[in-house]
Amino acid sequence: MEKVLLINPLVTDKEKFSNTAKVTPHHLPPQGLCFLAAVLREKGYAVKIIDAEATGEGDAIILNMVRAENPDYIGISATILSIFRAAEYVKMFRENFPDKKIILGGPQITASPEETMKIVPGIDAGILGEGEITILELLNAFKNKGDLNSVKGLILKEGDVLKRTAPREFIQNLDDLPLPAWDLLPSLTQYYSTSAITYKRTPAINLVTSRGCPNQCIFCDRSVFGRKWRAFSPNRIIEMVKVLVNKYGIKDIYFDDDHFLVSKERVKEFCRLLKEEKIDLTWSAVGRIDSVDEELISIIKSVGCHQLEFGLESGSQKILDILKKNVKVENVERNLKMVKAAGLSIKGLFMVGSPGETEETLKETEDFIKRVGITRLSVASFTPLPGSEVYSKAKEYGLFDDDWRKMNLRNTLFVPWGVTKEMLSKYIGIYERK
Repeated sequence: MEKVLLINPLVTDKEKFSNTAKVTPHHLPPQGLCFLAAVLREKGYAVKIIDAEATGEGDAIILNMVRAENPDYIGISATILSIFRAAEYVKMFRENFPDKKIILGGPQITASPEETMKIVPGIDAGILGEGEITILELLNAFKNKGDLNSVKGLILKEGDVLKRTAPREFIQNLDDLPLPAWDLLPSLTQYYSTSAITYKRTPAINLVTSRGCPNQCIFCDRSVFGRKWRAFSPNRIIEMVKVLVNKYGIKDIYFDDDHFLVSKERVKEFCRLLKEEKIDLTWSAVGRIDSVDEELISIIKSVGCHQLEFGLESGSQKILDILKKNVKVENVERNLKMVKAAGLSIKGLFMVGSPGETEETLKETEDFIKRVGITRLSVASFTPLPGSEVYSKAKEYGLFDDDWRKMNLRNTLFVPWGVTKEMLSKYIGIYERK
């Protein structure tokens, strides 16, 4: 039986959260790796996961763990914040295990394949986009000494030339995937939790139940899962929830899809099943503010939903239009009041320093926050991320420090023309005190 070791690199709390006092450090389980592990295990591979982000192992310990496991294949999944540590891992593994096959996947190599390959030059292949089917075909090609160019969804280095293979099609029926291999992680309740401003009870964990986002916001990276929304069925969600509740003792789940509320009928059926199964669960979810109505709010509240999280971004219509949010401030305000009146908590996500931001638009957002009385706020610095529409033209709209190491949404790396970094920091503080 061939062995596969999947690694989630260490990212320190300081790297993730800077010195933001408002944020309680927390770790979310790497659901992507859990799906990869489940798919590989189903096909007969012996799989283990090292989640250094959660457990905090340094390089020397990671090296010893790899040596002890002696895998045939090493897979590393990296975000923009972990890509440089992933590069250190690859260099370390190449020096100590020159014959091992090393694969890199995750959002960063998908968003910026060629640039990432220059930072991590020692891998045997990079996986672009969804990895579940690609990794099976890739390992089969390695095993049989096949042509890697025939495997879709890869970036390869041939000599000094970087080459992408044909794009991998998205998985259309997510229910075809096995349940995530949460059992391969360290203790789910000891090492993982959602943010303190998200859960009502503990143990609390997150769950992503869909892929892709049909909206057009210029700041989102859709390179991994695309624009077409695909979702697990309500029955499949209930199956995952029951495992988390019954096997791991989870009491609160944060559904942090890009947009959990895309299909109202799916949400209603999920709620019906949740009630029918009599599952003891409190939960919260992410959605667009224009997707809620009184009926939906009543239904979700009746089965344990205690909070909805909305990406509000700004209280200025000018900024919302630039960001392509496709909503009107007056409609946002109306729906927020409706959710609040129904007794649900609201977590509002705001960004400071969007393209076109001025002191006037910053004050408009301040006034908006005062009017609507949002329960909980999370304020980020607008950051043009690789893979987003705005990334390649950010410097047309302001000063942009394009340093991947700092892109945690808390460092102020982008300052639009007409405002200053100090002004942006001032308004972040004002919003957080509301």
